[in-house]
Amino acid sequence: PVGENKRSGEVYRLFDVGGQRNERRKWIHLFEGVTAVIFCAAISEYDQTLFEDESKNRMMETKELFEWILKQPCFEVFLLRSY
Repeated sequence: PVGENKRSGEVYRLFDVGGQRNERRKWIHLFEGVTAVIFCAAISEYDQTLFEDESKNRMMETKELFEWILKQPCFEVFLLRSY
C-alpha cells in the first residue's frame, strides 16, 4: 500500500496501481474483500497518448480501464449487494 489509515476500527488503504496494460492482472486481486473504491483519473491526460500505443488517448484508456474493473468477478457480489 502507498498509505494506510485506521479510524473507528476500519482500515483504509491506498494503492497506486499504475496504468500499464500488462500490469493489470497483477493488481486486480487487491480488490477482493473491499467495501469501497475511489477511482481517480488524471484530467491532464485528456490530450496525451499511451506509452505502449501512441494512437490511443489516455483519457479513453482510463475510461475503458474503469469499465474493465467493474466487470471483474470480485465486483459482482459487491454491486449486487449495493443495489
